Amino acid sequence: MSRMPNIDRRRSTRLKGQKEMFLVHPNGIAFIGDISCGGLCFHCSQEEFFPENWPVEIVCAGTTLYITGLYVRLVCEQQDEVINFLTVPTKKVSVEFLDVNEQNRSLLTRLFSYLEDGAVTQ
Repeated sequence: MSRMPNIDRRRSTRLKGQKEMFLVHPNGIAFIGDISCGGLCFHCSQEEFFPENWPVEIVCAGTTLYITGLYVRLVCEQQDEVINFLTVPTKKVSVEFLDVNEQNRSLLTRLFSYLEDGAVTQ
């Protein structure tokens, strides 16, 4: 049985998130899994609900980078594998950025430069 190749439909390069990079969303705070100029992904509890569009903030600890007033659109949610019965079930949430203003575009560019200095692209 042959399998179809896994095709990445993103138009831009993803940069792996770093542990000091946080996403502040209406339900709380999450580590950013990866980010590109088009959007990002993060992991959270399977119980969390997200509307179609919502505001987020990106905080990069240890730097002056703080992005606020950024709106995202839900692209997909995918359940993570359950490791064992003691762990809280989680899911991967992928979002795309909506109508990024010039100030936030500039801040995202600075963030990408920071990540490219030490991050591995996926």
